[in-house]
Amino acid sequence: MIGKQAHEIIGKDDFFLFPAEDARNIREFETALLTHGQTQTIVETLPIAGKLRHLSTMKIAVRNADGEIIGLAGISRDISDLANAEIALLKSAAEERARRAEIATMMEAIPAAVCIAHDPLCRKMTGNRAVHDLLQVPRGKNMSKSAPDGEKPVNFDVYTCGRKLGPEELPVQQAAASGKAVRDVELELRFDDGSERTIFGSALPLFDEKHAPRGAVGAFLDVSEYKRLQRKLKFANSAKDNFLATLGHELRNPLGVLSNCLHTEISTSAAEKKPLYPKTQMMQRQVQHLKRMIDDLLDVSRIARGKLLLRQKYIDLTDVVSVAVETSRPHIENSKHEWIQKIEPLPIIVNGDSDRLVQLFSNLLINAAKFTPAEGRIYLTVGQNGSEAVVSIRDSGIGIPEDMKELIFTAYTQLDNSESKQLGGLGLGLSLVKHIVELHAGTVEVHSEGIGTGAEFVVRLPLVKVDNRNPLAG
Repeated sequence: MIGKQAHEIIGKDDFFLFPAEDARNIREFETALLTHGQTQTIVETLPIAGKLRHLSTMKIAVRNADGEIIGLAGISRDISDLANAEIALLKSAAEERARRAEIATMMEAIPAAVCIAHDPLCRKMTGNRAVHDLLQVPRGKNMSKSAPDGEKPVNFDVYTCGRKLGPEELPVQQAAASGKAVRDVELELRFDDGSERTIFGSALPLFDEKHAPRGAVGAFLDVSEYKRLQRKLKFANSAKDNFLATLGHELRNPLGVLSNCLHTEISTSAAEKKPLYPKTQMMQRQVQHLKRMIDDLLDVSRIARGKLLLRQKYIDLTDVVSVAVETSRPHIENSKHEWIQKIEPLPIIVNGDSDRLVQLFSNLLINAAKFTPAEGRIYLTVGQNGSEAVVSIRDSGIGIPEDMKELIFTAYTQLDNSESKQLGGLGLGLSLVKHIVELHAGTVEVHSEGIGTGAEFVVRLPLVKVDNRNPLAG
């Protein structure tokens, strides 16, 4: 045990075998035993052969024929493995208690309602404070709808899409019974006091050592306030769309009168071969601008109500882009922009609505002219790539920040900088572009290195396979 030969230890005392402090303790114990003579068993931890060893030692007084104590005998058993196992067990038990305390604290701290079913039939279910508060079930009470009569809560029922659910249809019960996760379910709780709550969450199964379902855990959030705000926002958004639609229609009437008057004035001047007054030209530009904004408002309203319809047929996209360029040319020339274009000479056939596609490309070209400082550059390329028609409109304008590249396609969104705000507008053009592209089963993407670096919009539309002898047939 101690790693020495017999001749090395016979005749030696404890101070030879052990450190002084340990030997002194042994000597005191043995001296007391020699005095009272009672057999004793002790557990010692001693450094032996360079290791701490745990010993169970029984020490017995040795007596002569007259019963006098003449010495003692010690029998030691090495119980290091057992002692270490007990120490590890105690440590493990302490760690387990700490983990349980941490989980219990975490359960109480989590704002979500968490419940645990302790058997596959979910007859017993416990949970944190949040779930008891949500279900209005007192702490310590069984909250399972699958509990035996007399234990199950009766103060609420669970519905989905207006249908009352049985206990076996509830997410935790389904997960416990099937061993499969039930995720992202929305349920309505209806209480006997008339109140209602909407919850959203998931349930995951628990398994035993044989991987058989032994219960389940469910976690749910009370989304009642979110649903209320969602309904309120939806109502407000619908009211906004209706208002804008009404506003657009109401503005068209006086604008039509102004437009007719201007048309008469312009026609008269042309017939009499008189030049237009500068004020008349200015009014003509502003009326056209107003008409374009009102048309955008009405189109956004149609999109919101799903009433923006297409009149599609096979068309040559190069013709559409040419019309859009002519529509946008005054905006480009007024700012003295350099115009660079590259259009493939071959027909590029797509199935589309000519008017809407002209509107799409006009919006992009006018935006490029509008958001590019005077004497800038605008590049237009039209071509094909595989099964797609590709139109790119690039400018040397004010650019787009990275965090705005997705948002700019949202209605009423404008860049948050002083330069773009000075240019005005309703922030509807790119929203219409995106919707028109998607109605044509295409895509639109934007590229920009940031403020002051210009921007590029790339539109892709599916090509149509047609008879080369009659490309526009059909």
